[in-house]
Amino acid sequence: MGKAISTLFGGGDKAAKKAAAAQARAVASAETARVAQENIQKNFAADLKQENVSNVVAGGTAESVDMLDPLKKKKSTAGGLAATLGINV
Repeated sequence: MGKAISTLFGGGDKAAKKAAAAQARAVASAETARVAQENIQKNFAADLKQENVSNVVAGGTAESVDMLDPLKKKKSTAGGLAATLGINV
């Protein structure tokens, strides 16, 4: 009487399949956890330090080059909705 009752009555295959599926889920879950742990370790090991270093050019100016361009046309500013409708605000 060393066999389980489910095997004596023909339910052994079903129980074995359930056990195999549960084991496969456990292995997949463990693999997912392992990959997540590796990602966390990589993220913590990454050097996220950003140095704020300005690039200084000798003889440069503080103004933007675009503002010094005389050929660049100034954008005309059209009135907004109030001007279009003739409303004086």
